[in-house]
Amino acid sequence: MGLNRVVYCLLVIITVLCYAPYVLHLMRVRKPQPHTTGVEQTSELMKISDSDPRNWSTLGYWTNAFGRIVSNNVKTNIKGIESLFIKKEVLHNQKVSFHSMAITHLQSGEKNIMFWNPGKAARSPLDFRDCEYSACAMTTTLRKADVLWLDVNSLKSEALPPRPPNQIWLFGSRDPPDLPMFEHLDRQDLNNQVNWTWYLLRGSTWQARYGHLQERPLPRKQYNEIFHRKSHDVAWFVSQCDRPSRRMEYVKRMRTQVGVHIYGLCGNFTCGSSGYHMGNKREECLNLLSRNYKFYLAFENSFCKDYVTEKFFNLFNDVDTIPVVRGGFQYHKFFPAGIYIDAADFPSPESLGAYLRELARDEQRYVRLLKRKNRFTRAEKPVRIACELCKAAHLREPRQVYTNLYRWLRAPGNCWRPRDL
Repeated sequence: MGLNRVVYCLLVIITVLCYAPYVLHLMRVRKPQPHTTGVEQTSELMKISDSDPRNWSTLGYWTNAFGRIVSNNVKTNIKGIESLFIKKEVLHNQKVSFHSMAITHLQSGEKNIMFWNPGKAARSPLDFRDCEYSACAMTTTLRKADVLWLDVNSLKSEALPPRPPNQIWLFGSRDPPDLPMFEHLDRQDLNNQVNWTWYLLRGSTWQARYGHLQERPLPRKQYNEIFHRKSHDVAWFVSQCDRPSRRMEYVKRMRTQVGVHIYGLCGNFTCGSSGYHMGNKREECLNLLSRNYKFYLAFENSFCKDYVTEKFFNLFNDVDTIPVVRGGFQYHKFFPAGIYIDAADFPSPESLGAYLRELARDEQRYVRLLKRKNRFTRAEKPVRIACELCKAAHLREPRQVYTNLYRWLRAPGNCWRPRDL
């Protein structure tokens, strides 16, 4: 009996020694924390603080050579150096637990996303189905929104919308920053307000893209017959004439060397029942293009880095026409050679026009180029912003604030005037 009592006591001591660190840890976790520490207790789970996003780390507008916001421009708020260090620790711990039951708790509450567009038609809602984090919904009630999506047009109003505590602000747009409508973003009350960006620049929180290309087996077609079927050299669909790229002036000089049919509001050719531009009857216009034209001018509105739009990608929807590109995007760094013609490779608009006229009459060279181009197709939706946004809303990261959104958008080198005229 005495031996059994000794064994029992030893087991009790061992049990206490094993569980003591765990009990002490729970006591520390459950201990109430001041609001400034950035740690809150919810459902027995430590999580990232829901403190006001305007108190997060701030981001300068400066970027490095790759368009990324450099780390030495991250500045702490004066309010809480101590809380910043604690938040970083919690962020690190939270990442460790991504594959634990913590994820279930973090998604237990639905996050609401709202488009702020006063006086405008309602935008199409984001689709959160099939996302890793799907517990999100759209709302039209400002005070219920966990994330408020702002765009260029919604910020034209004199006053910013009232901001409830803990609400995250996102700026989203796919327009180039040199357009005149961006001027009204130069306002003091927008500083230190925007947390996230969905934009064309690679330094954005999420880069806004129109698509990307993927290789495929060459479609079986009678390529020589396609060449002989085409009755015209060059087409261009355009509805905005006066743009920073001065593309109308460029095309006017091109037309001294090669015929260019201009469709839409800036020309005298019509496409589809609407008779305006590609956007109204895209498939009908693309079929016309594929059937009748050898080249298409995918000329961008602006010369801005990272800016390439549907004008280019539309030609990779089984369209038997070769794109001719002009813009600030570095096509040669991101797309295979020999699937497009770049105006940057020619000293003048006249020399490009003369080259297209010559190539349009060379069956062997044209067919070879068209086959090379047709080995690639457009892959839709490389990044689902709805999924990325829902995940970020639950994790409340990245924790950042843009000190000056306007200066970040219009940083030197983001856009420039054309140098080929």
